[in-house]
Amino acid sequence: MRHALTVPLALALAAGSLAFSDPIVAPDADESCTVIRGGETATEDDDILACRADVWFHDAGAKVGNVQNANDMLASWDGTAPDTSVAGGAGGGVVATSVSHQFVEPHDPKAGFAAAGTYEGAIEDVAVEMYLFPPAGMAQSETSFRVDAQLLIDGHPIASLADVTVPMETAGDAVQRIRFAFTDLSDISELYGIDLAASHDVELRVHGTGAATSGAVFVYDSTEVPAGMVINPPAALLAELG
Repeated sequence: MRHALTVPLALALAAGSLAFSDPIVAPDADESCTVIRGGETATEDDDILACRADVWFHDAGAKVGNVQNANDMLASWDGTAPDTSVAGGAGGGVVATSVSHQFVEPHDPKAGFAAAGTYEGAIEDVAVEMYLFPPAGMAQSETSFRVDAQLLIDGHPIASLADVTVPMETAGDAVQRIRFAFTDLSDISELYGIDLAASHDVELRVHGTGAATSGAVFVYDSTEVPAGMVINPPAALLAELG
């Protein structure tokens, strides 16, 4: 199985020079906070803030992330941006096959992209930016991608996107970029009994869905493909993502 996954990923990561493409995850983003609870009172003691954090995905020690996912060693995310190029040996990827996800185990991390990390404080919205090599059978003229995605906070499935069509744009050579967002997460988190102000384990899972997007290779952790998330992004970014 490992050999079968390594071949397409090796080809993907060796596909020439990839262009850096204005990421939504910004190395020099100013932190900004929004009051999401307690703003109606005069005192600030009961205020709960949702503060922006820009984070990037990093491989878990294997170029083919599916191998690590099968051993419960997911890709990680943190506030450190990738600083090495593909030519310098950086970059990881995951072959995302939708068959297992759709017919055996929904959001199976062994069959798609999965990354986990921790964030302290309230989470209201999350904007996601991912880079991918589409399946061989997908027309080069395609400008959209069908995605299934799930966000777990403290082990609870707080939000899901089911077969959502998102814009797909060229990010250099054959690599493409997709962006999407999860919104209004704090109310759902509270229904699960999550303390908004606490430290949280956050896991993102992403698959292509449908025959056309099955078999995409998601790539990350290099300067050319700085995939990641903006936790509590500004309203302007959410509006841009629709």
